[in-house]
Amino acid sequence: MSLEKSRLWTKKVQKSLENFKKPLDKFRQRCYNGITRFGKPNLDTTQERRKIAMKYNYSKLLGRIRECGFTQEKLAKAIGKNKSTVSAKINNQFSFTQDEMDDICRVLDIPNDEIGEYFFAR
Repeated sequence: MSLEKSRLWTKKVQKSLENFKKPLDKFRQRCYNGITRFGKPNLDTTQERRKIAMKYNYSKLLGRIRECGFTQEKLAKAIGKNKSTVSAKINNQFSFTQDEMDDICRVLDIPNDEIGEYFFAR
């Protein structure tokens, strides 16, 4: 292959790669914005997952917190979390992890057979 043909072939390959890259970048941007190519919301975005997530009633947990002489801030310190994290989870913005539930049950003396009443009430 001559040098001239090699250069032409290289330019053609680069141009085809650029043509492939443009739609791919556009698709990535749409996915990042939470829209798939079908125009439906991308459920991988945190905001969409929050809308679909189950909402639990933590009023019994809040009562137990007060009954044991804690505030959300004191409870957060006792389990080693930030006050805003505990508040967001009680307000259904995020879900409690299993470790957090175990720590809260230990601090508030909640028996294992009553965990569902405190963390999974609707």
